[in-house]
Amino acid sequence: MKKIKVLIGIFILLLFAFAMFNYIYKGHRDVSSEKPSYVISAVDLENTFLENEEFANKKYLDQTIVINGKVTDVDVVNNIIILEGKVSAKCNVPIVNVNFGTIIKVKGRFIGYDDLLEEYRMDECTVID
Repeated sequence: MKKIKVLIGIFILLLFAFAMFNYIYKGHRDVSSEKPSYVISAVDLENTFLENEEFANKKYLDQTIVINGKVTDVDVVNNIIILEGKVSAKCNVPIVNVNFGTIIKVKGRFIGYDDLLEEYRMDECTVID
């Protein structure tokens, strides 16, 4: 009887260790291959946050989204595109053929609003057609 309790305890411990290992070392997301949860303009994203920030965070945070808007700044060194002066999109690949004043679509993971810089931030972005 004591051996069965020890074996059950070892089994539970191994099951717990396996679950923790899978949780800690789970594979990374590939945002570029994910289907976007939302397609929205940079202006509409800002308006949604101005209306109800808590609701907007629940809706968009950590979601794959496509944002369209006018390019107002490009940081080629850091691979960052600024849309409408409010959305900062950090791209995975070097930025090519992105010109100031053009309207583009950027797909990426929305990571939230930065109070300090007053901008909406995305990472793992790619420019789409």
